[in-house]
Amino acid sequence: MQKFSLKLSGTLLGTFLIFLAPSCSQGGKNDTPAGAKGAVTQEATVAPTALKVAYVQLDSVLNNYQQYKDMQQRLEKKGNDSRASLTAKMNALQRAGADFQQKLQNNQFLTREAAEAEQNRLMKMEQEVQKLNATLSEQMLKEQQAAEEKLYNTIKERIAELNKEWGYDLILTNVRADNMLYGNPDLDITGAVIAGLNEGYTQEATPEATPAPAKK
Repeated sequence: MQKFSLKLSGTLLGTFLIFLAPSCSQGGKNDTPAGAKGAVTQEATVAPTALKVAYVQLDSVLNNYQQYKDMQQRLEKKGNDSRASLTAKMNALQRAGADFQQKLQNNQFLTREAAEAEQNRLMKMEQEVQKLNATLSEQMLKEQQAAEEKLYNTIKERIAELNKEWGYDLILTNVRADNMLYGNPDLDITGAVIAGLNEGYTQEATPEATPAPAKK
């Protein structure tokens, strides 16, 4: 029987690469009417503007992002509850199986049909436990994937909002080694991202204070 287990991923899915505002521009064409003598088409060229680039250490962000920690705690609690429910079913099955074996050894079944009926009941219990194991595992996997996708989108949206002030053209991450071969420490904005994410999460999680009633 496959044992149910909860596994939390350490990093989010996918490559965290955000193109916020590409600033390379290309000139248009100087067109002349078709058929005109000596018509020459020239393509204006403009030197690309230097990009303002930064990078984020996403593993450090997750380790310090309160929303991610809260998500982990919720998933772990639900996983523990699911395991407790499954364990209770398995323990009941084991007790029933042990009781069945003892009755067989002591010839406590009056007929063979009664023993077969009890055996069929145990087999049905085992199938139900296996089904519950598969169902709980699938539910946890789907919930974890949905939570990670939601968190991933939250981080992207929050960074885009923060970048209105920062003004970067490109923000990279180090989720995979081939995403960033070199990073100038002066371009590392991980700390600012962590602060901005936690600030936004705190504002969303904190209920608005109820205004005090006016004095008469």
